[in-house]
Amino acid sequence: MAKPACARSRARARASRTPSAATPPRSSSAFSAVAERVVTLKHFFEEARAGRLTAIRCRRCGDLAMPPKEFCPACQERDWAPIPLAGGGAITSFTVIRVAPRGRAAEVPYAVAVVRLEEGVSLLGRIVDISLETLRVGLPVRFRPLVLGEQAAIGFGPV
Repeated sequence: MAKPACARSRARARASRTPSAATPPRSSSAFSAVAERVVTLKHFFEEARAGRLTAIRCRRCGDLAMPPKEFCPACQERDWAPIPLAGGGAITSFTVIRVAPRGRAAEVPYAVAVVRLEEGVSLLGRIVDISLETLRVGLPVRFRPLVLGEQAAIGFGPV
């Protein structure tokens, strides 16, 4: 009896992650000091608070990740290079929040959107300085640092 498709997929994925003789062993020494800092979400949001969007590019397969992850989603490598992003993109999806989370009642209504950045990665962020009536899929936006209390957040505003 054949394995179900999902079991075969998991088996292939496990086999592809098994290091071969041609693949050098992974080690934490492969991280540069900068890439090691950028790989944390804390640093990602510190950079965002300062007005900079930084992604990480896998040195093995070239995949771009944002927000940063410990492992490359494509090949599970840990060797990253930080990549500054321009911050421009277009809305691919959005929703309007009309019932606020606890502590944010004064902020409703507001919108959050998935934005496809020019570099090809998508990021969720809050829409600022754009009226809710003019929001639409495909609307060009630009990254704006957003500070909510003590927290840094990702915001997108008009180009």
